[in-house]
Amino acid sequence: MSKYFNSIVVGIDVASEFSIASALDKEGNVILSNYRITHNLDSFNMFLDVILKISHGQNLVFALESTGVYHMTLTNFLESCNQEVLVINPLITNSNKNNNIRKVKNDKKDSLAIAKLIKFQDVKFSSIIDKDFLELRSLVREYYSFVDSRAKFKIKLITTLVTHWPGFDKVFYDTCGKAPLLILSKYPSPSSFLKARKSSVIKVLLASNKGIDWAEDKYSVLHNSSKDALVISNNINQTTIINSILNTIDSFSSSIELIKKSIDEFILLKENTQLATDIKLIESIPGCGTVTAATIVSEISGFDRFKKPKHLIAFFGLDPAVRESGKFKADNVNISKRGSRSARRALFTLALASIRNGNNPVLRDYYDSKCLSKVKMVALTNVMHKLVKIIFAVLRNQKDFELRTNEEHISEYLIAS
Repeated sequence: MSKYFNSIVVGIDVASEFSIASALDKEGNVILSNYRITHNLDSFNMFLDVILKISHGQNLVFALESTGVYHMTLTNFLESCNQEVLVINPLITNSNKNNNIRKVKNDKKDSLAIAKLIKFQDVKFSSIIDKDFLELRSLVREYYSFVDSRAKFKIKLITTLVTHWPGFDKVFYDTCGKAPLLILSKYPSPSSFLKARKSSVIKVLLASNKGIDWAEDKYSVLHNSSKDALVISNNINQTTIINSILNTIDSFSSSIELIKKSIDEFILLKENTQLATDIKLIESIPGCGTVTAATIVSEISGFDRFKKPKHLIAFFGLDPAVRESGKFKADNVNISKRGSRSARRALFTLALASIRNGNNPVLRDYYDSKCLSKVKMVALTNVMHKLVKIIFAVLRNQKDFELRTNEEHISEYLIAS
């Protein structure tokens, strides 16, 4: 039985600009139906006045779905008024709405369904996240958003160069690296490059600090590709487009650096808090940088919510999506991907870093052994599983990561037992 069975329950279906509320009394009767709440302070106050009048001082609880950012203003208001607020995972409410055989979907039905769910069923609620975690989470998510946007314009630059300056993408290992972007900003077309003095081009290339021999070699290859491009390119003047793309990439890069600086400053400001401590602990894992650690900690938003490693694995969306019925058992089992996308992205980055450049030889050996029988992406997913368990242990024990082989783990376990 639900702990809120004897309480007045207010279910709220949240949209972007307004919400719909319905309420059930202690006996389960509908006492408020289809009440519209506009997302502003006046409407919030009117709504709370209505609820307080019909509740007559009885136990009261508000329940609403976690809908991106749209539920936060109403949640913050109700909490500031000392009201109990429950935030529910939409997956839970959606699965319960499907109990009705009638194909009806509207805000009125949804708000009432949320109220009934809380009143009559014992369900798990999402924790109200501390504002420090929310602030850091907004920073890291914006960081990744700008990184993704910059990546799109880098791809746009490369595709434009295919017809505008054929062969340019073969000159450098990274077409969007420091040296090629400097060259394009100075000489955005093959003709402008050919008109430039060799000494001027060499000076630009030397800015990447790779030596005079490298600069001479790249100049020679660029010169040849420029002459070829005059013949085989589409001969359409795309200088303005190239410059616009370069300016956009530069703008995104500046914003990314600004956000990264803000992340560092925020962590420094919270130096003596559990949040900063957890970030430093995760940073002790080889290959883990500040942004990756900050992403994982801010997305977890409080390690005390996770009692076992498998709970954290499910949060990262790495738990198996099992599909079985009767005698049928699926041959291929994928990960659910139901957890935090940003956390999973950070974990993927950490997994790649762990098996590269000797950062973690134990995980590298584990990855290589898995590659003998599995495709590389599946093997990398196994590494991600291992890393989640490492993160769980580091945060649980509140100790920095120590690199140990399996034999050392077994030896220490036997000594302890």
